[in-house]
Amino acid sequence: MVDLLLSLSGVLLYFSYPMVIGYLLQGFLSPKVQLRSTYFLVNCFVWFGVYVITMVLSEGKSVHYSGLKALPGFYVFFAFLYSTNIFPAKTIKSIELSKEARFGDYFFYSFLILFLPFGIWILQPRINRIAAGQLTEPASFN
Repeated sequence: MVDLLLSLSGVLLYFSYPMVIGYLLQGFLSPKVQLRSTYFLVNCFVWFGVYVITMVLSEGKSVHYSGLKALPGFYVFFAFLYSTNIFPAKTIKSIELSKEARFGDYFFYSFLILFLPFGIWILQPRINRIAAGQLTEPASFN
């Protein structure tokens, strides 16, 4: 039981960083840029809720689904990708560009968020500049 609680708290800490980036940086977007964050927030909570329920019901063991039972798993996987990688990366790049970023613009950032220890190392200084209001020019690399 202690292992399960430690695992769940670790997952919560690890994936709360992209959620905080995607939600709290919305206030720094240019007025002409509108990114809808409702779908992002719903996906964050759906993904984490399903993860917690699956871990509790399976007691931390591996779970395999097939057939129709696997279909909700595809939605949860998409929710995971969207909520932890794509939307926070798009938010950061849209702030830097002062326009809505396209996939090619923020692909590198989503890759950095996927590998979070390296991503924090590269993205956190940019986020700090955004939060301090010191972002005056677009990023030097994509």
